[in-house]
Amino acid sequence: MVAFDTLAEHRSVSLAAEAMHLSQSAMSAALARLRAYFDDELLVPRGRTLVLTPRAEQLAPEVRDTLLRIHATIAHPAAFDPIETKREFTIVASDYVQAVLLEPFMRKAAHHAPGMRFRILPISQQGIDEFKRGVIDLIIVADSVILPEHPSQKLFEDEAKLICSADHPTIGDDISMEQFGTVGHVTTSLHHHRPGSLFDLMLLERSIARRIEVQVPAFSMMAGAVVGTERVAILHGRLATSYARILPIKLLSLPFALPPIREVIQWHALRQRDRGSQWLLEALTSEAAAL
Repeated sequence: MVAFDTLAEHRSVSLAAEAMHLSQSAMSAALARLRAYFDDELLVPRGRTLVLTPRAEQLAPEVRDTLLRIHATIAHPAAFDPIETKREFTIVASDYVQAVLLEPFMRKAAHHAPGMRFRILPISQQGIDEFKRGVIDLIIVADSVILPEHPSQKLFEDEAKLICSADHPTIGDDISMEQFGTVGHVTTSLHHHRPGSLFDLMLLERSIARRIEVQVPAFSMMAGAVVGTERVAILHGRLATSYARILPIKLLSLPFALPPIREVIQWHALRQRDRGSQWLLEALTSEAAAL
């Protein structure tokens, strides 16, 4: 079943063999045994890759669910000691969450859990898919894009702010709706599967138009992109405030109302009894409350 799950994930005998630390011939033999057992080809060639047969498509989620249940039961000890652990945790989050929450948390964890390791991945469709497969420990996203089939918990709220260069020639302490529509904007796109950010979706829902002149791949690049220009950008208030301490930018209220941004943390439904994941969840929740 582990061989089947790995083949279903990678859709390649050679990649599956590498993932399982087997030779390609051993992986091919495992696939042959699976085909004989299920009396089905399971994976068939299509171009340079393999595709699942209808029978394999039906089996794949059931096998993955069974393996996750086994993993959740035996992979980690019942007790968890943050001081002694050498465990690595994988978290999917935006660079915004990394800056305002994860960085201060990991500084504290360096003292309270010195052997704990972290792997922070950007938000992407691949990351979401790996979370569904149980590979990712936690994801932190806006509440509008949570996965309803997995548990979630609110972490913190923030508000949208407009930022511009501190010496902007036409924008003072506020900005009019007319200016907002005519000035150039900097925006971001977290990944190609979801053009734009949460702010773009909010504006689209309200039929608010703007002229986008620059698009960057991360929230952390937006403040620098407005400095010395006449452009503006919508950014999370906490992140904007931190950049205002080191860059010549100023923060303004938007000329229209937007709802607060709510960040939530999610864990796989089968990790409910994983003491390590639950410890990390509680520690991050506590850190978020301190914001």
